[in-house]
Amino acid sequence: MLHNTPMSIRSVPPAQLHDTWRQWRINEPDLRARDLAQCLGVSEGEMVACRVGDSVMRLDGPWDDLIRALPKLGPVMALTRNESCVHEKTGAYDHVDLGAA
Repeated sequence: MLHNTPMSIRSVPPAQLHDTWRQWRINEPDLRARDLAQCLGVSEGEMVACRVGDSVMRLDGPWDDLIRALPKLGPVMALTRNESCVHEKTGAYDHVDLGAA
């Protein structure tokens, strides 16, 4: 059960934050990173970043090449959210145009 008692672990190294993530996932398998981050008093970005190399991949440039390769993925889901709403859109990046080079 997720508790709403925030604990501050901002001074804890990412590896320890990752261990905390794994322990929570055992007891709360459907828990979203955003909700756990809020409970732990860290940002969602920190919660996701601590899992790079596990279930998260850091994307590196060159960005033009990466963006031009998006159509090869086929349909993808893009998600944007804040405290007021969640917006999900599934589709393909068929017509990528980066403008004049």
